[in-house]
Amino acid sequence: MNIQNSYKPLTAFLSLLFLLMFFTPNKVSATHEMGGLITWDCLGNGDYVFRFQYYRDCDGIGFPSTLNLSVYNHPTLSSIPVSLVQTIDRSTPCDTCNGTLPGRVEEFIYESSPITLSGIPGPQGWTFTYDICCRNPVVGNLNNPATQGYSFRANMYSYNGQAADPCYDSSPRFAESPDFALCTSFPVGLNNLSVDPELDSLVYEWASAFDQFNISVNYGAGYAFNSPFPGPTIDTNNVTATLNSQTGEVTFSSHTAGRFVSVVCVRAYKCNQLVAEVFREINTDLIHGCVLQGSGIQNLPPVVTAPFPDSLGWFTKYDKIYAAGDTVRFFISGTDPDWDPNVGGLQTVTMDAESNQLIDSTLYPLTGCAIPPCATTDTVLPLSYPFGVGQNFEWITTCDHFIDNICQDTINYPFAINVYDNYCPLPATNNDLITIKLINPDDIIVNPPTITGAQILLNLDVQIDWTIPSDPFHVFEQYLIYYANNLAGPWIILDSIKDFNQNNYIHAGPVNLGLNHYYYLVTQTRACSTPFIFSASSNKITAIFPGIDENKNRPFLIHPNPATNSITVNFAQTQNNDVTIQIMDALGRIANVYTVEGGTKSLTINIEELVQGIYFVNAINERQKSVSKFLKLR
Repeated sequence: MNIQNSYKPLTAFLSLLFLLMFFTPNKVSATHEMGGLITWDCLGNGDYVFRFQYYRDCDGIGFPSTLNLSVYNHPTLSSIPVSLVQTIDRSTPCDTCNGTLPGRVEEFIYESSPITLSGIPGPQGWTFTYDICCRNPVVGNLNNPATQGYSFRANMYSYNGQAADPCYDSSPRFAESPDFALCTSFPVGLNNLSVDPELDSLVYEWASAFDQFNISVNYGAGYAFNSPFPGPTIDTNNVTATLNSQTGEVTFSSHTAGRFVSVVCVRAYKCNQLVAEVFREINTDLIHGCVLQGSGIQNLPPVVTAPFPDSLGWFTKYDKIYAAGDTVRFFISGTDPDWDPNVGGLQTVTMDAESNQLIDSTLYPLTGCAIPPCATTDTVLPLSYPFGVGQNFEWITTCDHFIDNICQDTINYPFAINVYDNYCPLPATNNDLITIKLINPDDIIVNPPTITGAQILLNLDVQIDWTIPSDPFHVFEQYLIYYANNLAGPWIILDSIKDFNQNNYIHAGPVNLGLNHYYYLVTQTRACSTPFIFSASSNKITAIFPGIDENKNRPFLIHPNPATNSITVNFAQTQNNDVTIQIMDALGRIANVYTVEGGTKSLTINIEELVQGIYFVNAINERQKSVSKFLKLR
């Protein structure tokens, strides 16, 4: 018997088994899996690049250099090969992948070559998946997790029945790496910040983890796809996890330790049509024992002060509305008074931020951010200081940041702020999401001012007064003052005023007193679709001479007023004593003096020799002085 030959079939079988185990790209054992997701980018040449991000704990074995994504519902394409392009250590700041502390996670990023997708996605869309077997048996919210697998997925849909070639839409992508390990016993917030290159509307929802394509996993008692973390049914001290559908923030409080799988789906809508779904599955470890040395007190996350005031003036708001073209400025800070002997006393607080509008030359080497101008901070983040840290953010928005063809009244630009301490093995983190809501200035109506008066001054200038309109979104550019001698026109632009808070204007004379003088104002505001927008016209008003009532009960009247040749001073009663009449110009110079003898009730005065202007008439007797005014016309 040839023993050597008898081993050949066995050797061949073992070799084949080895190849199947380690080189079959579609199936990989994943008991150390910590999560993953699939996304795609639309390139400028019309092709797509698909990306698979896979997370595993650092105790797992290596991962293949190539994989195949499965494709469902497409008429001709069944798989897309992807290659490993980057490996990133996603461990906590306390450790690295080579260490021993909890929270050590590694990310593997796979990308495809540029690919053309022909055809039109049907109502079910095209589904892209990657399946792995099997789950870690320690997962606490699934039934028999070791018998269930993973199926990471993403869905592409058609917009208005358009063919997928050439491409016109990228999927949304999660901008932040997830938190894989958290301490128990205090409220936590998990950011699922996502950005969309086309600024499509994003909506967040819980989704089920999948065992394989279109087959959900089996959740354990007290858990569900929309309640994946320990709630009050597990421990009455727990607070049920909630997901904000607009921001993606997950908040909960757990006094229960363990590993829990959750899936957040971000859906992209273009003009109210669903165009993409990305499902991010994450395993989160909740760990007991995060207490400060000596005191035994729970280590708490830094306290973050919100950047915007509410209606009462308290800084409690994390969102604010701006019109495109306005400058966004806010300050945010975090402090941590916890005393930790392990770090020598006061903890060090670190602030970091993520946004597609913050300068990131790595992600956006040509433009610096998704849509320039980019947002900036005082100092390049992350930034660390003992006890507390703060930063000023500034972002000069333009009409480029409001894309008019996306069927949205408001475009949300999120800024994820992460503030954490240096407690180990797991830093306590405060994750907050600041949302800048941009609206189109074309849709903002700023009313014109209301003119309250137009009076002819003593030097024959005209002063126009008005009330300032409301402009909460700072779209004001200038007031335009219109003038005419006839209410029917023609009207001319007299002047423009760029100071929003100015509430009067002097129309320099000399005024032609033989003409009427009419005025109205218009507010000009900035816009995106046109150079500017005009408000409706204000009320129209004519210039008048203000009354001078130093003596409200003056005993005489002047007529006609205005006058050209003469005026008559009529006394209310016949004067028993003589009355001195003074004609005085606007500068206080006496032009003429007359005497009205006792027993006289009126006096006619020739004013032909007086120049055009305003004159005062002083009536003086032994008991009082009364003043009135008249206008001399040419």
